[in-house]
Amino acid sequence: MRRSIPCLAFCLAVSVAVPAFAQSEETSPCGVDPADWLATHAEALDGFWLDETVLSTMDGMPMPLPAPEAAGIEWTGTALRLSVTEYDQTYDLALTERDFALDPLDGVDALDQDAIEVLLGCPVNDLPRFVGEGTHMRDGHTITRRLAAVLASTTEIHIWSVYTSPSFPTIVQQSVLNQ
Repeated sequence: MRRSIPCLAFCLAVSVAVPAFAQSEETSPCGVDPADWLATHAEALDGFWLDETVLSTMDGMPMPLPAPEAAGIEWTGTALRLSVTEYDQTYDLALTERDFALDPLDGVDALDQDAIEVLLGCPVNDLPRFVGEGTHMRDGHTITRRLAAVLASTTEIHIWSVYTSPSFPTIVQQSVLNQ
């Protein structure tokens, strides 16, 4: 009986993991033409996502991470529309063919592009990439947010943001959105 429990646990784990792995392979946009992939899977992106910041720096120095928050994502047919509840702000992120170089600033303890690619299981520049920019007001100051996003699957989006303002230090954040 003792030997059958580990075997049962292993078989159960494999029976759950194999369909999940197959599903992630089907929804992965790695190496697929982004326009073709979006034509097939864009509806799955619409909805509310959990926006969890995994890195936050101010002028290159680590700063406390904000609490996870909800973000809305909608595919408009030409852009990913990101709605941020905290700032009551909407950003349209346009699909781009421009290669990304996602290496951290000097002195910032963050994942470099090689580590991100291992994590995603695909070269960043083989995934759909989006860029956008917008402004919002915070404590009476105008802040510009430039965004770069990588679509890893129908349930995972990685976003890099740079916040600039004449009144504040530069803030860089890396977030993961999960649906």
